Amino acid sequence: MPLVTTLDKSQAPWAIRAANAAAGKLNRVGISRPFPTAAELIDEARQRTRLDDFGPGDFFEPLSRLLESCQKEARLNFIGKIALRADMIRMLTNRLLLERDRELYPAIRTERITAPVFIVGLPRSGTTLLHTLLAADPDLSSKPNAGIRKMLSARYSRALDLFRVG
Repeated sequence: MPLVTTLDKSQAPWAIRAANAAAGKLNRVGISRPFPTAAELIDEARQRTRLDDFGPGDFFEPLSRLLESCQKEARLNFIGKIALRADMIRMLTNRLLLERDRELYPAIRTERITAPVFIVGLPRSGTTLLHTLLAADPDLSSKPNAGIRKMLSARYSRALDLFRVG
């Protein structure tokens, strides 16, 4: 008897399944939204933030390759494509905002991070709660730049609101 995993038993909510099924049928008759290009996503991030300085480093080619790989290899369904687009725009938007804040608040460049903490985990496993708890501890942030941290935290939470659904 083959083993059945939790993944095998899981099922997306009916609305997600219905959206994916409808998009699949439209796709089969030639009606589909084109896969996003790096240039389109970059333009969207620029429009949302009204900024255009992504900072140093060329990321266009790696982003293009990632998108190409997602298109050819990931077999994304309709909802997966929406999620990919939203995630890429969010990351590009964050890069623009970070670069802008480096210019507005030069003290960010001189702040030393001596013992960084990385929080990693699967979705819905409590990583956001852990981050929130750690961020509330004043001993875990730099005293001289605590004001900058607070300002950045508020700014990026507002930026992320652009991507929340519902």
